[in-house]
Amino acid sequence: MSRPSTAYLAAWAAKQRAALFDQLGRVCALCARTEEEAWNSTGEGLQFDHPHGRDYDLRRLNRWSRVIQYERDLAAGNLRVLCASCNRGGAGRRYAGRRRGQMRKAQHALRSRA
Repeated sequence: MSRPSTAYLAAWAAKQRAALFDQLGRVCALCARTEEEAWNSTGEGLQFDHPHGRDYDLRRLNRWSRVIQYERDLAAGNLRVLCASCNRGGAGRRYAGRRRGQMRKAQHALRSRA
């Protein structure tokens, strides 16, 4: 059996990403902006956010691997939808302003307490 084409995988990822947005609601979890309002105010749409941080680098994942990871994060309760301005502001994050190494240490400390 041959590998699926890149075009097929890209289309699959777009479809799954849209389904995730539908599942979470196409509204910012903090300011309640809709997708259209987000585009009009910032020129950017809604984005996925990990309120408890993540232990992987999104830039190292291709788009279909990223969608699979988003689905896992949703199942773990670590995924929400934010508009670009709320996502950039780090609103509601415990780790805002920390560097990656510090963030991982803080996450480890929180896990070891539980």
